[in-house]
Amino acid sequence: MQTMIARELPSRDEVISMFETVGLELCAYQLVMHPVAASWHDLADKLAMRADSFLARLPDADFAAGLAALRAHAAGRQRDEPVTEEISFFAFRD
Repeated sequence: MQTMIARELPSRDEVISMFETVGLELCAYQLVMHPVAASWHDLADKLAMRADSFLARLPDADFAAGLAALRAHAAGRQRDEPVTEEISFFAFRD
């Protein structure tokens, strides 16, 4: 899935270039932590719905294997451990 994401989503530099091409200037960029789920168990339940467009395109066997691995990981974690991910924050000005 990482290969699919890297292939289809623009890189940090590509995002900046797109906005600069239309005359905007980058004034801030940082990685911020974003809450994804209240726990690994909750994340597994969310992902099981396969509502994300990248997950929907995975072969069924790959998706099932990944979900099983996530559920095994969740089984060894505390129920109230929040799950976060780093996302890119961009701010531009004209």
